[in-house]
Amino acid sequence: MSPAKIALKALHRHFAVFHRHYRTACDKGAVRSIHQLRTNARRFRNALKTYSLLFDKATVKRFNRLLQVTAQEASQLRDLDVYLLFLQDYKSKLRSDVQRQSIRDLIADLRRQRAALQPAVSKALRKHAAQLSADKVVGVLERKMKNADAEVAHTMMDIFHHRVEKSTHHLLAYNVIVPYPEKKTELHEMRKCAKHLRYTLEGIRPYFDARLELYIGRVYFFHKILGDIHDCDVWMDMLSRYRTAYKMNSDMGNSLNVLYNYLKKVRDSRYRIFVQRWHRALQSRHFEEMLEFVYAHH
Repeated sequence: MSPAKIALKALHRHFAVFHRHYRTACDKGAVRSIHQLRTNARRFRNALKTYSLLFDKATVKRFNRLLQVTAQEASQLRDLDVYLLFLQDYKSKLRSDVQRQSIRDLIADLRRQRAALQPAVSKALRKHAAQLSADKVVGVLERKMKNADAEVAHTMMDIFHHRVEKSTHHLLAYNVIVPYPEKKTELHEMRKCAKHLRYTLEGIRPYFDARLELYIGRVYFFHKILGDIHDCDVWMDMLSRYRTAYKMNSDMGNSLNVLYNYLKKVRDSRYRIFVQRWHRALQSRHFEEMLEFVYAHH
């Protein structure tokens, strides 16, 4: 199969998953659909960038912009959904009736916030429905695809090499802050670098053998655990604002204080695991071997 047909097949697959969750998110705003819409909008966008050589720049730019807006809209609900799922699990572990009731009240407040956001998010998503139909996206890509000769195929592989190397170096540049758990902003940026490297590797997956999955899995781990740490940081900042609204000798104030301390322990635990696995990856030359594997394909 030619490189162009491989790319088109991959884009078909990405779009099918994206569009399935897009329809459900527009209609119902279900938790899973919102999360998957956000994730797959980014995957599809990354795939378009990866295969951009096969299409005219205007087409890629237009769809990238639509996908970026879609992911941003879904993010508003996704963040609240993460907090709600965490609180449901946390509440099940509490023994105190007073604390459980306080968390129920907090969950109810977050659900009200989500319900208030839902109509605007659904409206914003539906606004782009016509432009994100199968005919408008996949059909246009098929019609706009350039004829890919051997030279284009070779150039595409050079682009793959460059994108993976660049993303890897961006991630490794944050190695200097790994010993410092208080570097919240830098850790958040490191998470974004891990995410970008993961999506870049997933984008080139159709052109490589199954060994690439091993490298994707390891990068995914860092993306996920840095995401857990970031969620704790954001949630603790939000809790700090909630805590100022309640007297600390009140039931809610005391419950929020207990929750804040619990979150801090969760963050500390996840951070320790992250540091251990990060050092292990460096010692085993994981990233060097990954680049050697990618560069071995021409």
